[in-house]
Amino acid sequence: GAAANACPEPLRTPAAVPQAADKPSATTPLPALHGEGADLQLTVHVEYDELPAGQSCDVIVMASVECRAFQSEARASRAPIDLCCVLDRSGSMAGASLDLVKASMNFMIEQLKPTDRLTVVTFDDDVETVLSPTFMTAKGKKAACKAMKRVRSGGSSNLSGGLFEGLEQFRRRTQALDVTSVMLFTDGHANSGLTSVEDITRGLEYRLHTLSRCSIFTFGFGTSHNAEMLRAISETGNGMYYFIAQTSEIPQAFGDCLGGLVSVSVQNLKLWFETEEGTTLDAVLSSYRKTEVRGGRMVELRVGDMMSEEHKDLLFRVTMPSCAPTERFSVAKVSASYYSVPSSALVSEEAVVPVRRGKHDGAAGQAAGPNPLISRQRN
Repeated sequence: GAAANACPEPLRTPAAVPQAADKPSATTPLPALHGEGADLQLTVHVEYDELPAGQSCDVIVMASVECRAFQSEARASRAPIDLCCVLDRSGSMAGASLDLVKASMNFMIEQLKPTDRLTVVTFDDDVETVLSPTFMTAKGKKAACKAMKRVRSGGSSNLSGGLFEGLEQFRRRTQALDVTSVMLFTDGHANSGLTSVEDITRGLEYRLHTLSRCSIFTFGFGTSHNAEMLRAISETGNGMYYFIAQTSEIPQAFGDCLGGLVSVSVQNLKLWFETEEGTTLDAVLSSYRKTEVRGGRMVELRVGDMMSEEHKDLLFRVTMPSCAPTERFSVAKVSASYYSVPSSALVSEEAVVPVRRGKHDGAAGQAAGPNPLISRQRN
């Protein structure tokens, strides 16, 4: 079992992980993108199936990367986890913050094993247990996801009441698991019940003294969240404080928080988007760190690590020149290079971005509307 009041060892990047190549070589044979054993699937989509040939066209291109299912040794061998997630659904969390909390919860539910047990408590003025202690079997995960869909924003924030009820859930259990943790998801603005940092941490110390082997992790949401409050709570509970600003930060936060919860499948992923001659790259509509090369025709994006079954979409806006009608106009080339954890090897992949250029005004190709996958990302 885990040591008292200790977080399991977090996932660590191996000391000597090979770095992705500076650029996949055109002479190096590339693996099949969709073949068996591919650890990363790279696909590309264009906004419209067909565009007019006799004029220049602005269009969105989307490159998608997805890791295949992979379970690390750490995840396979880790001890069962007993989690109680305490969710702030007060009025200050309405909108983007609560949506991000739900996305975080849905990600975590997916990663839990059948031997893990989850309890969910929500709070605004009132405190409610929306999911009683439930093992994360397929049936249990379905119940957890259903409970998350019912969570709506409400009134004031009785943070202390929600947090103390989370601890009380563990006190009432009849069977203890090896690892016990409370996760608090909030902006830290307590305006009901106990509201000061001193009063809340004092109440925590008293409850933790009578409840062995329990750590508390805090997750801050919203640009105006109370970091001082959340740090104090996590330090009192021998846990850690994390700030989550966007969905891309969710896997890393949980990977650090509970070692073995997630499996890193791909490390040091770099992606290059290079337009063909005559096509200009107007904008990169993704927030990853980027470096422009080759006079604005190519951009390098540093995507970083990806978890098992994680999916990412990267959008680019380009302008294609006028051309003669053709069934296959080459817009751009997308290359990826990464270190595969399952294969213990550096891997390079490549995909081309073709589109049909018609004789007329392109109405036929646009009649069905834009690609729904791209529309979903833009909206």
